[in-house]
Amino acid sequence: MKFLLKFFALGCLFSTVWGTSCREGEFDCKDENCLPLDSVCDRIKDCHDGSDEINCQPPPPCDKFKCDKGYKCIPYKSVCDGWHDCYDGSDESPGCECLGFSCKNGTCIPKEWECNGYDDCRNKGDDEHQNCEYPPCEGFQCGTGLCIQSDWVCDGYYDCQYGEDERNCGCNEGEFFCHDGFGCLSEKRVCDGFRECLDGSDETDCQLVDMTIVEKAKLSIDSTMTRN
Repeated sequence: MKFLLKFFALGCLFSTVWGTSCREGEFDCKDENCLPLDSVCDRIKDCHDGSDEINCQPPPPCDKFKCDKGYKCIPYKSVCDGWHDCYDGSDESPGCECLGFSCKNGTCIPKEWECNGYDDCRNKGDDEHQNCEYPPCEGFQCGTGLCIQSDWVCDGYYDCQYGEDERNCGCNEGEFFCHDGFGCLSEKRVCDGFRECLDGSDETDCQLVDMTIVEKAKLSIDSTMTRN
C-alpha cells in the first residue's frame, strides 16, 4: 500500500513539474489535455480552461463556405454532399440541395454510397438500389444487392442487412425458431435477457422475465448441478 501511495505522489509531482507531454502536431492545454492543432483558435473552446482560444489572431477572409460555428472554411463542393465537414453540421443543414444521392426520405448520402450493397437511406432500399446494376452473384444475393457466400445462408448469423439469409430456415432439434421466420437460435439463448431474433420473439412470454440476473444465474447453476 505504501508503495502505491509513493508511486501516486511521484506521478503527481512529475505531472506538476513537466506538465502534459503532447505529441507533435498537438496543442497542450493548460488543463493537461491535448488537442489537434486544427482545433486551436476555431472559436470553439475544446480545452476545459479555454486556453485553446486565448490570444487568437483574426482569421483570414473565407472565400469558400464558412461554417456557422468556428472559423472553418470548406470547398463549396463539400456542401450538401452527405458528409458533415463542419463540426456543427451547418454544411448539411435541412433544406439544402443534395449534391450526393438524395433519398426519398430526405436523407442525403455521399454519391459513392449509391449501389454499394447496403441500405444507407434506411428505407429498405426502395430507391437507393432501384436503378443499380450488380454483377452476377454466384452465392446468395441480399435484397440490397449485396452478394454473400452460399454457406453463409441459414448459418445462424444475419449477413444481409435485413436478415434475408436467415429467413425460413429449418431449425434443428434443440433450437428456437424466430416467429418472423428469420433464423434459429439455441434454446439456451432464449429468455436470456438479450433480443437476438429480429422481432424479439426469443424474449417474449418468458417465465423468468421478472427474475433478477442473480436469480437467473443461480437457477442456471442449480439446474446444471441437477443434470450432473
